[in-house]
This record gives sequence, structure tokens and C-alpha cells, in this order.
Amino acid sequence: MNFGESKIGKPTPVDKYAANPWGLHDMHGNLYQPCEDHYDKDIFPEHLDRDDPVNRKGDFRVMRGGAFGDIQRRCEAAYRGRDANPTTPTVARSYFGLRVVCDVPEKR
Repeated sequence: MNFGESKIGKPTPVDKYAANPWGLHDMHGNLYQPCEDHYDKDIFPEHLDRDDPVNRKGDFRVMRGGAFGDIQRRCEAAYRGRDANPTTPTVARSYFGLRVVCDVPEKR
């Protein structure tokens, strides 16, 4: 994965690293993915069991996946980072991105 110890210092193209066991590339490191959930360290454990666990209050968004300059722990799937709301037009970060998923036709 592309993270701080890889010493690349910038985002890398998709497929630079091997796919995980489910065939997905770049799920850890490279760029943070902003999530719909707003970050609130006090409410998180309480709202996991609800049908809709999305917290819609707060100035920060949950970030998942880690980024190219992060330590390994922040690139783990269980890590919930936070950053300014990336949907605000005045917020720009070189470590925000999207993990695009699409169906790939099965080879015959």
C-alpha cells in the first residue's frame, strides 16, 4: 500500500499494488475516502446498532482508508479518522479521494 513508510509522498495510480483476496485494489493507503458519517467520538459506539448508523451532525467527516503520508495504523479498515467536511467548497486536501467500484464482466 502507499503510505508514509513507502516514501512515495504522493498518490499513486490505481492498480499499482496487487488486489486483495476479493479482487479490490487500493483499499488501504493512497487517499482517504470521505464517508457520509459525521465524526463524533462520543456518539460512535452508541449508534452502531441502529438501522441507519449515519450521524448527520458535526463539523468533521469520518475518513477511511488512510493516505499516502499516513502511519500504517491509520490505513487499517477499522480506523475512523476525521477531517474538515470535504463537501465544503473551501476545503481542498491532496489526500482526499474516492474509491470507485464497478462491476467487471466475467472473462469467458
